[in-house]
Amino acid sequence: MHSEVLLYTPANSGAGYLRRMHLLATSLARQAINTFAIWGTEAILPQYLIRAEYKHIFMPRMRFDKNTYLIENENLSPIYTSVIENSLSQLHPKVFAFSHHLGVANELLPIHNNQALFRRTARVLIWRDILKSPATIDEWKKIDKLRFIQTLRNDVDYILVFGQEDLFDCKSAFSLPEDITSKIYHLGYVAPDISETCLLQKQRGKDVVISFGGGENRENLVNELLPKVIEAITILSLNVTIYTGLFWTPQIVQNVECLAASNVVVKSNPNYDDFIQHLAECALAINAGGYNSVVETLYLGTPLIVLEANLHNNGIGEVITRNQIFETHLLYNTIQEGMSLQRITSVIEQSIGRDVSHIKEVVDFNGRNNFVQFIKTLL
Repeated sequence: MHSEVLLYTPANSGAGYLRRMHLLATSLARQAINTFAIWGTEAILPQYLIRAEYKHIFMPRMRFDKNTYLIENENLSPIYTSVIENSLSQLHPKVFAFSHHLGVANELLPIHNNQALFRRTARVLIWRDILKSPATIDEWKKIDKLRFIQTLRNDVDYILVFGQEDLFDCKSAFSLPEDITSKIYHLGYVAPDISETCLLQKQRGKDVVISFGGGENRENLVNELLPKVIEAITILSLNVTIYTGLFWTPQIVQNVECLAASNVVVKSNPNYDDFIQHLAECALAINAGGYNSVVETLYLGTPLIVLEANLHNNGIGEVITRNQIFETHLLYNTIQEGMSLQRITSVIEQSIGRDVSHIKEVVDFNGRNNFVQFIKTLL
Protein backbone atom coordinates (compact mmCIF):
# COMPACT_ATOMS: atom_id res chain seq x y z
CA MET A 1 0.00 0.00 0.00
CA HIS A 2 1.35 3.43 -0.95
CA SER A 3 0.15 7.04 -0.83
CA GLU A 4 1.97 10.05 -2.19
CA VAL A 5 0.43 12.43 0.35
CA LEU A 6 -0.62 11.78 3.94
CA LEU A 7 -2.86 14.58 5.19
CA TYR A 8 -3.55 14.97 8.90
CA THR A 9 -5.81 17.38 10.74
CA PRO A 10 -7.23 17.03 14.27
CA ALA A 11 -10.28 18.97 13.05
CA ASN A 12 -10.56 20.78 16.33
CA SER A 13 -11.99 23.86 14.72
CA GLY A 14 -14.99 25.10 12.76
CA ALA A 15 -16.98 23.67 9.90
CA GLY A 16 -15.48 26.13 7.42
CA TYR A 17 -12.01 24.89 8.32
CA LEU A 18 -13.09 21.29 7.78
CA ARG A 19 -14.52 22.21 4.38
CA ARG A 20 -11.22 23.85 3.40
CA MET A 21 -9.09 20.86 4.38
CA HIS A 22 -11.50 18.54 2.56
CA LEU A 23 -11.23 20.65 -0.60
CA LEU A 24 -7.44 20.46 -0.48
CA ALA A 25 -7.52 16.65 -0.23
CA THR A 26 -10.14 16.46 -2.99
CA SER A 27 -8.07 18.70 -5.27
CA LEU A 28 -5.07 16.41 -4.86
CA ALA A 29 -7.15 13.32 -5.59
CA ARG A 30 -8.62 14.89 -8.75
CA GLN A 31 -5.09 15.40 -10.01
CA ALA A 32 -4.47 11.66 -9.61
CA ILE A 33 -2.30 12.24 -6.55
CA ASN A 34 -2.79 9.29 -4.22
CA THR A 35 -3.96 10.91 -0.99
CA PHE A 36 -4.77 9.47 2.43
CA ALA A 37 -6.39 11.65 5.11
CA ILE A 38 -6.69 11.22 8.86
CA TRP A 39 -9.67 13.15 10.25
CA GLY A 40 -10.46 13.85 13.88
CA THR A 41 -14.22 13.90 13.37
CA GLU A 42 -15.38 10.46 14.44
CA ALA A 43 -18.29 11.71 16.58
CA ILE A 44 -19.57 14.15 13.95
CA LEU A 45 -19.28 12.95 10.38
CA PRO A 46 -20.03 15.62 7.75
CA GLN A 47 -21.67 13.99 4.75
CA TYR A 48 -19.03 15.25 2.35
CA LEU A 49 -16.27 13.49 4.31
CA ILE A 50 -18.09 10.15 4.23
CA ARG A 51 -18.32 10.31 0.42
CA ALA A 52 -14.83 11.70 -0.13
CA GLU A 53 -12.91 10.97 -3.34
CA TYR A 54 -9.75 10.06 -1.39
CA LYS A 55 -8.99 7.35 1.14
CA HIS A 56 -9.44 8.35 4.74
CA ILE A 57 -10.01 7.23 8.31
CA PHE A 58 -11.83 8.90 11.19
CA MET A 59 -10.44 9.40 14.68
CA PRO A 60 -12.08 10.59 17.92
CA ARG A 61 -12.30 14.36 18.01
CA MET A 62 -9.76 16.04 20.24
CA ARG A 63 -10.82 19.07 22.26
CA PHE A 64 -8.49 21.91 23.16
CA ASP A 65 -8.50 24.19 26.17
CA LYS A 66 -8.97 27.69 24.73
CA ASN A 67 -6.78 29.21 27.43
CA THR A 68 -3.76 26.91 27.17
CA TYR A 69 -4.23 25.37 23.70
CA LEU A 70 -3.40 22.01 25.19
CA ILE A 71 -5.46 18.91 24.51
CA GLU A 72 -8.22 18.51 27.09
CA ASN A 73 -8.70 14.79 26.50
CA GLU A 74 -4.98 14.06 26.62
CA ASN A 75 -5.56 10.30 26.60
CA LEU A 76 -6.32 10.57 22.88
CA SER A 77 -2.88 11.92 22.05
CA PRO A 78 -1.07 8.51 22.13
CA ILE A 79 -3.86 7.00 20.02
CA TYR A 80 -3.36 9.65 17.36
CA THR A 81 0.41 9.23 17.58
CA SER A 82 0.12 5.48 16.98
CA VAL A 83 -2.24 5.82 14.01
CA ILE A 84 -0.17 8.52 12.32
CA GLU A 85 3.08 6.66 12.93
CA ASN A 86 1.65 3.43 11.52
CA SER A 87 0.29 5.30 8.50
CA LEU A 88 3.69 6.82 7.79
CA SER A 89 5.39 3.43 8.12
CA GLN A 90 2.89 1.62 5.89
CA LEU A 91 2.12 4.26 3.26
CA HIS A 92 5.65 5.67 2.80
CA PRO A 93 4.28 9.04 1.62
CA LYS A 94 6.48 11.56 -0.13
CA VAL A 95 4.63 14.35 1.66
CA PHE A 96 3.25 14.46 5.19
CA ALA A 97 0.99 17.53 5.35
CA PHE A 98 -0.37 18.34 8.78
CA SER A 99 -2.42 21.19 10.09
CA HIS A 100 -2.48 22.68 13.55
CA HIS A 101 -3.35 25.82 15.45
CA LEU A 102 -0.97 27.93 17.54
CA GLY A 103 1.15 25.75 19.74
CA VAL A 104 2.86 22.42 19.27
CA ALA A 105 0.93 19.32 18.34
CA ASN A 106 1.69 17.00 21.24
CA GLU A 107 0.53 13.96 19.29
CA LEU A 108 3.16 14.67 16.60
CA LEU A 109 6.18 15.19 18.85
CA PRO A 110 7.04 11.47 19.23
CA ILE A 111 6.68 11.06 15.48
CA HIS A 112 9.01 13.95 14.67
CA ASN A 113 11.57 12.42 17.02
CA ASN A 114 11.61 9.31 14.84
CA GLN A 115 13.70 10.80 12.06
CA ALA A 116 13.84 7.50 10.21
CA LEU A 117 10.22 8.03 9.18
CA PHE A 118 11.12 11.17 7.24
CA ARG A 119 14.18 10.18 5.25
CA ARG A 120 12.16 10.43 2.04
CA THR A 121 9.16 12.39 3.31
CA ALA A 122 8.76 16.18 3.22
CA ARG A 123 6.99 17.62 6.26
CA VAL A 124 4.56 20.38 5.33
CA LEU A 125 2.81 22.43 8.00
CA ILE A 126 -0.50 23.94 6.89
CA TRP A 127 -0.52 26.87 9.25
CA ARG A 128 -3.85 27.63 10.79
CA ASP A 129 -5.12 31.19 10.29
CA ILE A 130 -2.37 33.01 12.13
CA LEU A 131 -2.64 36.76 11.69
CA LYS A 132 -1.20 39.79 13.36
CA SER A 133 -4.18 40.83 15.44
CA PRO A 134 -4.56 41.56 19.16
CA ALA A 135 -6.27 38.24 19.81
CA THR A 136 -3.68 36.11 18.04
CA ILE A 137 -0.90 38.00 19.78
CA ASP A 138 -2.62 37.05 23.06
CA GLU A 139 -2.67 33.42 21.89
CA TRP A 140 1.01 33.68 21.04
CA LYS A 141 1.75 34.73 24.64
CA LYS A 142 0.12 31.57 26.01
CA ILE A 143 2.29 29.03 24.26
CA ASP A 144 5.81 27.80 24.83
CA LYS A 145 7.51 29.92 22.17
CA LEU A 146 10.93 28.30 22.45
CA ARG A 147 9.43 24.87 21.99
CA PHE A 148 7.27 26.12 19.13
CA ILE A 149 10.21 27.71 17.28
CA GLN A 150 12.34 24.65 17.87
CA THR A 151 9.64 22.46 16.33
CA LEU A 152 9.30 24.74 13.29
CA ARG A 153 13.07 24.73 12.86
CA ASN A 154 13.72 20.98 13.25
CA ASP A 155 10.45 19.24 12.36
CA VAL A 156 8.97 21.29 9.50
CA ASP A 157 10.34 21.62 5.98
CA TYR A 158 7.70 23.96 4.55
CA ILE A 159 5.00 26.21 6.04
CA LEU A 160 1.95 26.90 3.85
CA VAL A 161 -0.35 29.83 4.57
CA PHE A 162 -3.71 30.15 2.84
CA GLY A 163 -3.82 33.87 2.32
CA GLN A 164 -1.92 36.47 0.35
CA GLU A 165 1.09 38.11 1.87
CA ASP A 166 -0.17 41.69 1.65
CA LEU A 167 -3.40 40.73 3.45
CA PHE A 168 -2.15 37.84 5.58
CA ASP A 169 1.23 38.98 6.80
CA CYS A 170 2.19 36.16 9.14
CA LYS A 171 5.90 36.69 8.47
CA SER A 172 5.83 39.91 10.48
CA ALA A 173 3.10 38.86 12.90
CA PHE A 174 5.57 37.31 15.34
CA SER A 175 9.27 37.67 15.98
CA LEU A 176 10.31 34.50 14.18
CA PRO A 177 13.90 33.86 13.09
CA GLU A 178 14.73 34.27 9.41
CA ASP A 179 15.44 30.57 8.95
CA ILE A 180 11.77 29.92 9.81
CA THR A 181 10.19 32.77 7.84
CA SER A 182 12.11 31.54 4.79
CA LYS A 183 10.01 28.36 4.96
CA ILE A 184 6.70 30.26 4.65
CA TYR A 185 4.77 30.26 1.37
CA HIS A 186 1.56 32.27 0.87
CA LEU A 187 -0.74 30.40 -1.52
CA GLY A 188 -3.85 32.60 -1.69
CA TYR A 189 -7.30 31.92 -0.25
CA VAL A 190 -9.22 28.69 -0.82
CA ALA A 191 -12.38 29.27 -2.84
CA PRO A 192 -15.38 26.97 -2.33
CA ASP A 193 -16.01 24.20 -4.83
CA ILE A 194 -18.50 25.79 -7.22
CA SER A 195 -18.11 26.43 -10.94
CA GLU A 196 -17.92 29.93 -12.40
CA THR A 197 -20.85 28.95 -14.63
CA CYS A 198 -23.01 28.31 -11.58
CA LEU A 199 -21.97 31.65 -10.10
CA LEU A 200 -22.87 33.50 -13.30
CA GLN A 201 -26.23 31.75 -13.60
CA LYS A 202 -27.26 32.04 -9.96
CA GLN A 203 -30.47 33.80 -9.04
CA ARG A 204 -30.67 35.61 -5.72
CA GLY A 205 -33.61 34.41 -3.65
CA LYS A 206 -35.49 36.11 -0.84
CA ASP A 207 -34.08 33.99 1.92
CA VAL A 208 -31.37 34.61 4.50
CA VAL A 209 -28.86 31.91 5.41
CA ILE A 210 -27.70 31.92 9.02
CA SER A 211 -24.83 29.52 9.71
CA PHE A 212 -22.74 28.87 12.78
CA GLY A 213 -19.86 26.76 11.46
CA GLY A 214 -18.51 24.45 14.12
CA GLY A 215 -18.51 26.79 17.11
CA GLU A 216 -19.35 25.18 20.40
CA ASN A 217 -20.07 27.91 22.94
CA ARG A 218 -22.93 29.78 21.33
CA GLU A 219 -25.59 29.72 24.08
CA ASN A 220 -25.74 33.51 24.51
CA LEU A 221 -25.84 34.07 20.79
CA VAL A 222 -28.60 31.52 20.25
CA ASN A 223 -30.71 32.39 23.27
CA GLU A 224 -30.44 36.17 23.27
CA LEU A 225 -29.53 37.53 19.84
CA LEU A 226 -30.80 34.99 17.31
CA PRO A 227 -34.53 35.37 18.15
CA LYS A 228 -34.30 39.13 17.61
CA VAL A 229 -32.48 38.64 14.29
CA ILE A 230 -35.18 36.23 13.11
CA GLU A 231 -37.88 38.70 14.13
CA ALA A 232 -36.17 41.42 12.09
CA ILE A 233 -35.93 39.15 9.05
CA THR A 234 -39.61 38.26 9.40
CA ILE A 235 -40.54 41.95 9.48
CA LEU A 236 -38.82 42.27 6.09
CA SER A 237 -40.95 39.36 4.73
CA LEU A 238 -37.92 37.16 4.14
CA ASN A 239 -37.40 33.45 4.75
CA VAL A 240 -34.66 32.08 7.00
CA THR A 241 -32.60 28.89 6.88
CA ILE A 242 -30.51 28.23 9.99
CA TYR A 243 -27.61 25.79 9.75
CA THR A 244 -26.70 24.64 13.25
CA GLY A 245 -23.12 24.41 14.48
CA LEU A 246 -21.34 21.20 13.57
CA PHE A 247 -20.12 20.58 17.13
CA TRP A 248 -23.08 21.96 19.04
CA THR A 249 -24.49 20.13 22.02
CA PRO A 250 -27.98 18.60 21.60
CA GLN A 251 -29.35 21.24 23.98
CA ILE A 252 -28.22 24.16 21.81
CA VAL A 253 -29.61 22.46 18.70
CA GLN A 254 -32.92 21.94 20.49
CA ASN A 255 -33.04 25.61 21.48
CA VAL A 256 -32.60 26.63 17.85
CA GLU A 257 -35.16 24.12 16.60
CA CYS A 258 -37.70 25.79 18.89
CA LEU A 259 -37.35 28.90 16.72
CA ALA A 260 -38.68 27.11 13.63
CA ALA A 261 -41.72 28.78 12.07
CA SER A 262 -43.50 29.08 8.72
CA ASN A 263 -40.62 31.15 7.35
CA VAL A 264 -37.83 29.57 9.44
CA VAL A 265 -36.18 26.25 8.56
CA VAL A 266 -33.51 24.63 10.74
CA LYS A 267 -30.97 22.21 9.19
CA SER A 268 -28.05 20.23 10.59
CA ASN A 269 -24.99 18.67 8.94
CA PRO A 270 -25.80 19.77 5.36
CA ASN A 271 -24.43 18.28 2.17
CA TYR A 272 -21.46 20.40 1.05
CA ASP A 273 -22.72 21.13 -2.48
CA ASP A 274 -26.20 22.02 -1.26
CA PHE A 275 -24.86 24.37 1.41
CA ILE A 276 -22.48 26.20 -0.94
CA GLN A 277 -25.19 26.52 -3.61
CA HIS A 278 -27.61 27.89 -1.02
CA LEU A 279 -24.98 30.32 0.22
CA ALA A 280 -24.39 31.51 -3.35
CA GLU A 281 -28.08 32.08 -4.11
CA CYS A 282 -29.37 33.57 -0.86
CA ALA A 283 -30.11 37.26 -0.45
CA LEU A 284 -27.89 37.59 2.58
CA ALA A 285 -25.56 35.47 4.71
CA ILE A 286 -25.31 35.91 8.46
CA ASN A 287 -22.67 33.99 10.39
CA ALA A 288 -20.40 34.12 13.41
CA GLY A 289 -17.36 35.34 11.51
CA GLY A 290 -15.32 32.15 11.19
CA TYR A 291 -12.27 32.77 9.01
CA ASN A 292 -13.05 30.20 6.30
CA SER A 293 -16.77 30.96 6.32
CA VAL A 294 -15.99 34.63 5.66
CA VAL A 295 -13.69 33.73 2.76
CA GLU A 296 -16.34 31.43 1.24
CA THR A 297 -19.04 34.07 1.48
CA LEU A 298 -16.86 36.79 -0.06
CA TYR A 299 -15.92 34.54 -2.98
CA LEU A 300 -19.57 33.75 -3.70
CA GLY A 301 -20.38 37.46 -3.86
CA THR A 302 -22.98 37.16 -1.12
CA PRO A 303 -23.58 40.14 1.21
CA LEU A 304 -22.47 39.30 4.73
CA ILE A 305 -23.34 40.27 8.28
CA VAL A 306 -21.50 38.83 11.25
CA LEU A 307 -23.48 38.32 14.44
CA GLU A 308 -20.58 38.65 16.82
CA ALA A 309 -17.78 41.20 16.76
CA ASN A 310 -15.25 38.40 16.66
CA LEU A 311 -13.50 38.85 13.34
CA HIS A 312 -10.71 40.50 15.30
CA ASN A 313 -10.43 37.26 17.26
CA ASN A 314 -9.07 35.51 14.21
CA GLY A 315 -7.52 38.55 12.63
CA ILE A 316 -9.30 38.90 9.30
CA GLY A 317 -11.17 42.01 10.47
CA GLU A 318 -7.96 43.90 11.10
CA VAL A 319 -6.36 42.71 7.88
CA ILE A 320 -9.33 43.64 5.71
CA THR A 321 -9.67 47.00 7.45
CA ARG A 322 -6.01 47.78 6.83
CA ASN A 323 -6.46 47.17 3.10
CA GLN A 324 -9.67 49.17 2.74
CA ILE A 325 -11.57 46.05 1.76
CA PHE A 326 -13.37 45.88 5.07
CA GLU A 327 -15.55 48.97 4.77
CA THR A 328 -16.46 48.15 1.19
CA HIS A 329 -17.41 44.52 1.60
CA LEU A 330 -18.31 43.62 5.17
CA LEU A 331 -20.83 44.59 7.80
CA TYR A 332 -19.40 42.40 10.43
CA ASN A 333 -19.96 43.72 13.90
CA THR A 334 -23.11 45.69 13.35
CA ILE A 335 -25.45 43.15 14.96
CA GLN A 336 -24.59 42.70 18.60
CA GLU A 337 -26.31 42.00 21.86
CA GLY A 338 -28.15 45.08 23.11
CA MET A 339 -29.04 46.45 19.68
CA SER A 340 -32.67 47.41 19.21
CA LEU A 341 -34.95 45.47 16.90
CA GLN A 342 -35.32 48.58 14.75
CA ARG A 343 -31.55 48.91 14.34
CA ILE A 344 -31.10 45.21 13.51
CA THR A 345 -33.88 45.41 10.93
CA SER A 346 -32.24 48.46 9.35
CA VAL A 347 -28.82 46.76 9.13
CA ILE A 348 -30.31 43.70 7.44
CA GLU A 349 -32.36 45.79 5.01
CA GLN A 350 -29.32 47.87 4.03
CA SER A 351 -27.18 44.76 3.51
CA ILE A 352 -29.50 42.90 1.16
CA GLY A 353 -28.62 43.41 -2.49
CA ARG A 354 -25.22 44.88 -1.73
CA ASP A 355 -22.80 44.16 -4.58
CA VAL A 356 -19.61 42.55 -3.27
CA SER A 357 -18.62 40.72 -6.45
CA HIS A 358 -15.61 42.98 -7.09
CA ILE A 359 -13.86 41.45 -4.07
CA LYS A 360 -12.15 39.13 -6.57
CA GLU A 361 -10.31 42.10 -8.05
CA VAL A 362 -8.28 42.51 -4.88
CA VAL A 363 -8.23 39.06 -3.29
CA ASP A 364 -6.44 35.98 -4.65
CA PHE A 365 -8.73 32.95 -4.37
CA ASN A 366 -6.40 30.53 -6.17
CA GLY A 367 -5.24 28.73 -3.02
CA ARG A 368 -6.37 25.25 -4.03
CA ASN A 369 -4.58 25.23 -7.37
CA ASN A 370 -1.44 26.75 -5.86
CA PHE A 371 -1.51 24.09 -3.14
CA VAL A 372 -1.70 21.27 -5.70
CA GLN A 373 1.12 22.78 -7.75
CA PHE A 374 3.29 23.18 -4.65
CA ILE A 375 2.72 19.57 -3.58
CA LYS A 376 3.56 18.38 -7.09
CA THR A 377 7.01 19.94 -6.76
CA LEU A 378 7.64 17.67 -3.76
CA LEU A 379 6.59 14.41 -5.44
